[in-house]
Amino acid sequence: MSTTIGVRAARLGTLHELTKLAPTAIITEVLGYSPATIELHSRGAVPNYVGYIKARLDAGRA
Repeated sequence: MSTTIGVRAARLGTLHELTKLAPTAIITEVLGYSPATIELHSRGAVPNYVGYIKARLDAGRA
């Protein structure tokens, strides 16, 4: 049972990271996921990316 949970967590984590790097349309086409599924992962990635950009901008001003 724990192996199944570990594999699923790894797969979902990978999807989350991919949405930071590639457009949703490409991910859905290449991996065969529904656009709605990938959109949910990309929405989760946006706050992290925005925080990264803000931190970089703030560091540049310091």
